[in-house]
Amino acid sequence: MIMVHLDLRAQIFEEIAALASRVHAAMAEEVVERRKYWFAGIPTELDLHAARKAVARRLKLTLETVESMLAPPVPPAEE
Repeated sequence: MIMVHLDLRAQIFEEIAALASRVHAAMAEEVVERRKYWFAGIPTELDLHAARKAVARRLKLTLETVESMLAPPVPPAEE
């Protein structure tokens, strides 16, 4: 029973990692496509939000999912 639980947990972790990889790749593509329209090649927060929305639409995910996949990792809390 414990081995099945650990196997399932590992499978879920791999699926999340694969999804995060797809989100990062799609965001990189979106940034490259949109960069020519940004003033001096520098995006505003609104530009980045539009790119994240386009990625969410393309991958059929919620915007919150895309934003959580692109967020920097949070270090564990120290006790």
